[in-house]
Amino acid sequence: KRRFHHQFRPDVIQHESDTFTEQQKEYLADLGHILFEGNYLYGDLQVVIRNSKTGEMQAASDPRGPGVAQVK
Repeated sequence: KRRFHHQFRPDVIQHESDTFTEQQKEYLADLGHILFEGNYLYGDLQVVIRNSKTGEMQAASDPRGPGVAQVK
């Protein structure tokens, strides 16, 4: 699966090649989004999620990189 990244500043959707179809790119551009296709793969990403109501934590690691995610 391909990945993309967007944040407020810069207001650009950075994405890997083949993330979006041409139709999706046109749709996003019509909505005013700026797209930037990088020549790299996002990888070795980890995420930790904490449920604010229960306190439960979960972790995951991108299978495309060497990282490991754990919650103790």
